[in-house]
Amino acid sequence: MGLLAKKKKRPTPEVNMAATADISFLLLIFFIVSTVFNVEQGIVMFLPSGQVENTARVSRKNILEIKAFADNTISVAGRPVRLEEVRRICEEAQDANPNIVVVIQTAPGGQYGVMIDILDELKLANIRKISLKMLSTG
Repeated sequence: MGLLAKKKKRPTPEVNMAATADISFLLLIFFIVSTVFNVEQGIVMFLPSGQVENTARVSRKNILEIKAFADNTISVAGRPVRLEEVRRICEEAQDANPNIVVVIQTAPGGQYGVMIDILDELKLANIRKISLKMLSTG
């Protein structure tokens, strides 16, 4: 009887898949809750308070004007320049006059990125006295 008897097939073990959906949703919620988004810091600028008595008069010889026009062109002291030249010009102006104040005038229709690029160049040139102004349209 031992020789003629057929072997019984054993059932194949199966993995219970019922809990995988629950686990995947728990992992999804965990990663959504624990994700940290980088917040752009921007440029640190110290703005004056609203007090009028802090206003100071600056001589014209201590002012360097940088204008950013609506067509994204830049001029320094009335002379058209490229963005790459702004840093060198400002460094030379500060070496010649340590009391230099740089006034950035931007056109209302100009791109915001041009002004930020100019501010970055001024920061690289170690200019600390900066004034922002809207370029008059007329």
